[in-house]
Amino acid sequence: MYIYLIIALLFGGGAVSNFSSKPIDWPEASAGLAISLLMLLMFFWIRISHARSHRMLQWLLENKDLITDEPQYFRDAPVFDKAISKKTTLRSFKVVTSALFVTSMDDLGMELRTGIWAGIFATTWTLLFGWWGLPWGPIRTIQALAHNFSGGKTISVAGAIISSEIGWDFETDERR
Repeated sequence: MYIYLIIALLFGGGAVSNFSSKPIDWPEASAGLAISLLMLLMFFWIRISHARSHRMLQWLLENKDLITDEPQYFRDAPVFDKAISKKTTLRSFKVVTSALFVTSMDDLGMELRTGIWAGIFATTWTLLFGWWGLPWGPIRTIQALAHNFSGGKTISVAGAIISSEIGWDFETDERR
């Protein structure tokens, strides 16, 4: 995940260098600044997504007995008043970012997402920034696109609760 910060700093430094040179190379400086801002956006997007996922998991664990009886309403941005039952599906999508010889494939946090537009952000990001690294950029891009187009990683609320209770992190598929 920290690849986004590194890329943002490199392109941001290049943009500052271009803005401070005489004459200013406006297209190159603007492109460097735009890429730097996009990478910072992605870094914070992933962090916020994981924090929201953990808040939701905490809420699920606190309300597991109520969810078993009848659907409960989860109230947290960006999902407000979403009825959650034990059969509700949580999804996670993959994003890939590459720069030269460095490639990073990250999962966005588990969220309540449905429909065709659910993974559009992750898929678009991967198409734009995933294939630039050699040799893993194109390989990881194809893997992430296949994952996203198949509906992402899914788990039911009941499965997420059980996984958390036994110490299994369903986002990373590893024991905590």
